[in-house]
Amino acid sequence: MNKPQLQLPEPHLPVSGKFLPNLLQKLKKLLTTPESSLKDYVKFGGFYIAKRLIVAIALLLCLLIYFVFINPPVFVDQLLHRDTALQPNTKKLATFTGPGKLTDPATKTTLYQGTFVDGLYSGQGIQYSPQHYQGAFKSGKFDGQGTLYFANGNVQYEGAFFNGLFEGQGKLLDDQGHILYQGGFHAGLKEGIGQLFNTDGSLSYSGSFLQDVPSGTGTSYDDKGRATFTGQYIAGVRSGSGILFDTLGNAIYQGYFSYNAPYPPALLGVFQNQLEPLLGKPNETFSKTESQTGYLVWSYNSYQMYLDLAPTPNFPQTQSVIQVILTGDTAERFASDFIDDTGEAVNPPSLTLISTLPGTSGAKTTIYQSGAYLYKCEYKAPNTPPSQITITQASNK
Repeated sequence: MNKPQLQLPEPHLPVSGKFLPNLLQKLKKLLTTPESSLKDYVKFGGFYIAKRLIVAIALLLCLLIYFVFINPPVFVDQLLHRDTALQPNTKKLATFTGPGKLTDPATKTTLYQGTFVDGLYSGQGIQYSPQHYQGAFKSGKFDGQGTLYFANGNVQYEGAFFNGLFEGQGKLLDDQGHILYQGGFHAGLKEGIGQLFNTDGSLSYSGSFLQDVPSGTGTSYDDKGRATFTGQYIAGVRSGSGILFDTLGNAIYQGYFSYNAPYPPALLGVFQNQLEPLLGKPNETFSKTESQTGYLVWSYNSYQMYLDLAPTPNFPQTQSVIQVILTGDTAERFASDFIDDTGEAVNPPSLTLISTLPGTSGAKTTIYQSGAYLYKCEYKAPNTPPSQITITQASNK
């Protein structure tokens, strides 16, 4: 007895699975079947147009829309001088060269729009993230002339770049649009000749920079644009030769500075032929004799300093400074760096009181030692700054 065969139902495609094959089959039949009657035509006015021609034109239009607007190949964008749509971390981006637009697919935000070379930003472009920058690029970095922006849209830096850093001439601003610095840069830091500005636009400093701070020759200004100092800076502080001015523009000290403060002791031992290039021409010169020793005195009255010159022991024919005398405002300004109005030391570890000599009517003379130097401070009255400071080598006391 034969067993009945099990009949399996024929597989059926879902409706959505049948639609595309059926559509393609109908289109193929429509496009390959010659017209045989009026039903194969569509009447437009006084004309009859074949249905398969209409379908062919529609298909062509769909292909054009897809490959020109929806997903164009690179050569189409280049042919139309149009930016190619790109996404990060794709093979298309890795080898792409030409104008393009890089978009984050997750956020739909534009990251960069401009020129690429081998997948890297190169040439002119605009970077929107992570930093907003517009200008020249090379190998994916800011390189050439460009502008860097704050998040609020204000300019942060405008000028030259190299390898992603400020390099050459540029202008630095704060997030409110106030210019802070204009001048040279190297490796992202201020270097060369430049100018610092206050937030109100007034000039604060003009001169040389190194490693982002004033170094070399420069001039500082107060908030009214008046020069307060011109001379040498090292690592951002006044150090070396320079001139200090009052608010009227008068020189109140000219000579050496150390850590921003006048440092007259550095003049001790300086040869006579070095003084005028350093300090300028003296107001007057005269001779004097003390304890049978003759001195040539150079007077700089504009900043109330006297220099006593005597023959140098090892070079009898050469005069050198053996004593510096500060008077008036210059003495008061210098004294404020290391003693207060009562004569007490401001910085005792580096300053030692040697002696105090009382005078009449509250006058007194105090002598301090700091390293290799002695400071003889003469007071005319109690609780007042010294009227005169005489500076000598400690061995001369």
